Amino acid sequence: MLNAYIQGWKKLFRCGKMWVLLYLLNLLFAMFSVVPFYGLLGDTVGHSLGINESLNAFDYIILNDFLNEYGKQFYVFLDTSIGFLVLFFIFSIFLMGGILAILKVGRFDFASFWQGCSKYFGRLCRLSLCFLLVQGIIFGLAYFVFVKINNGFSPINVESDQQFVDNFWIVAPIYLFLAIFFFMLQDYSKILMVQEERRGVLKAVRDAFRLLIKNFLHIFGLYVLNIFTFLLCFTIYYYLNHLFRPNTAFTVFLLLLLGQFLILARIGVKLLNLGSATSLLRKIKEQNTHEES
Repeated sequence: MLNAYIQGWKKLFRCGKMWVLLYLLNLLFAMFSVVPFYGLLGDTVGHSLGINESLNAFDYIILNDFLNEYGKQFYVFLDTSIGFLVLFFIFSIFLMGGILAILKVGRFDFASFWQGCSKYFGRLCRLSLCFLLVQGIIFGLAYFVFVKINNGFSPINVESDQQFVDNFWIVAPIYLFLAIFFFMLQDYSKILMVQEERRGVLKAVRDAFRLLIKNFLHIFGLYVLNIFTFLLCFTIYYYLNHLFRPNTAFTVFLLLLLGQFLILARIGVKLLNLGSATSLLRKIKEQNTHEES
């Protein structure tokens, strides 16, 4: 597990160009998707002093006034944003094929990356849609159970607030464990499909499930290590972010840089997770081959 984690870091920096490329592609997509919202704010409250006053903290009064005055335009934007979310989902699946193709060979070049994006898009799309449905079912079941034991979603329906909180801490860990389990299963299914050139989704999921059950402690431990790595990055961002108040152009610029640091960290941990999982999978298969021989 620890060796795979270290190998994941080595893969991350060995494929540093891919890290930068993914950041730039995400940045371009974000700039493209934010144009309608930018135009809406410019046409409505672009010259309002209230926006400056709300930079330091969330201001419900300003938000409520904005919705009362420009609610129709804002809700049109929200409807449009759903389309952007769908596009980003498809965009992420497309890039995933290139990421896994590069991790397979262990070195980055643009031709292999784009070839992997197009080659594995169809099968990864089918796999992602299946797991999206599974995650939706898990969340729906957890929500149903929580509402059922609380006679609704409001604390006033139970005997005390403490009972409402206790019920949450019963349902939430179970849901979180199941969600993480299927996220791990999805990751190793994707890796198997690319590493072994699998086309069948169900067969890849079946083999990944067997692998996960047989080596659960190693795989789960590695996944937790990667989660804590991101939490460490987020903690650093959180404390640095609270050192500055956006009251000057310089501090706004620093906060912008910190935001980009968090985006880079998120992409980096994603690559670290996939790279370390690829290394762990290869080590497990080598051990299985050795035991069989």
